[in-house]
Amino acid sequence: MKKILIISQYFYPNNFRINDLISKLSDKKYKIEIISSNVNYVSKTKSNAKINEVLKFPGKNFIIHRLSVISRNGSSFIGIALEYLTFIITGIYFAKKNIINKKKFDKIFVYGTSPITQALVAIYVKKKLKIPIILWVQDLWPESVIYTGYIKNKFLIEILRFLTKYIYKNSDIILIQSPDFKKRIKDIYNHKNIHYLPNPPEEISIKKRKFSINKNNFNVFYAGNFGKAQNLEILIKAANILKNKTKIKFYFFGDKKKAINLLNLKTKYKLENCYFPGYVDKKYFTFLLRHASVLTLGLKKNEIWSVTIPSKLQSYLNSGRPIIGFLTGTSAKIIKDSKVGYAVSPDDFKGLAKTIEKLSKKSKKSLNIMGMNGKSYCKKYFNINNIINRLEIFLNEI
Repeated sequence: MKKILIISQYFYPNNFRINDLISKLSDKKYKIEIISSNVNYVSKTKSNAKINEVLKFPGKNFIIHRLSVISRNGSSFIGIALEYLTFIITGIYFAKKNIINKKKFDKIFVYGTSPITQALVAIYVKKKLKIPIILWVQDLWPESVIYTGYIKNKFLIEILRFLTKYIYKNSDIILIQSPDFKKRIKDIYNHKNIHYLPNPPEEISIKKRKFSINKNNFNVFYAGNFGKAQNLEILIKAANILKNKTKIKFYFFGDKKKAINLLNLKTKYKLENCYFPGYVDKKYFTFLLRHASVLTLGLKKNEIWSVTIPSKLQSYLNSGRPIIGFLTGTSAKIIKDSKVGYAVSPDDFKGLAKTIEKLSKKSKKSLNIMGMNGKSYCKKYFNINNIINRLEIFLNEI
């Protein structure tokens, strides 16, 4: 039985695709231990779990080591930096005391969402135990933090660029969530072992709850983060153009505390067609999307986000609902190729409004056909069992 050490700074109950993959992998006769943090962004509190615990989620049991970190308070640079830095420090300290000379592992697997600096913990363990690292890159660094505006200091950017190169150089296999990541990574370090491994959709949940949504309206949904990258001001501006179309309603599901700018725009435009119901637990997500007439997805236009596939896109495709994207690049191509909907330029709120109105005039049968096109595409290209099988090849390769 292979022993896999997984480094994932954020894990269950935080909502990341790594949760579903590890749940599946634990069925495959791997012995898994996870190093993660005690930050819980679902309940907005730190986990009270002991540093070593048997984590129980979706019926699976394995060991997780929750490390104490300084969790960010809001989205300030200092808060985020402290959260990232303390994970590295506590991770290396924990590994030195509890893993080195005490445990054996065959592989280290790093779930490389932001911050990629979490891989420094894996590199420390690799050098001590002489075992290989597989890094699954979810976000391109340092560009991801540059374009979100968190870091502007050129010296800090160069430090992050150096650390990113060091991490790539010390990874034996690099997996990428988008095929268009490959060139960007090679621009930093000419790695010889890079492979495409897409994210799967969220596992379908059949949990039901009551939502106050009128199915007789044309309901435009967005569900997820209210960050700068998502470009949601464009959707609000489209709603403003369509505010006299009384049957078209806009729903924004997510943490309302992070939607202040959007709520201010709603007030500015005096919109009565926009609703912010708040965060919806993952277990109700599948049932929620059934209430949508169309799902929306946006990303600001830049060289990094144009090659990124938001993991939300796979879940949208799997929902069987039509999709309108206000984005460009890789994700726009998937929307067009799958025939699930349409994509407009990231800043084209007039084109977005026009496309929403166009879909609102289609029959339910036509909308269902578009949605099922997406579901079929998802099954073909983003099937979680196929992704797990491919991941196993890499786990057994080195």
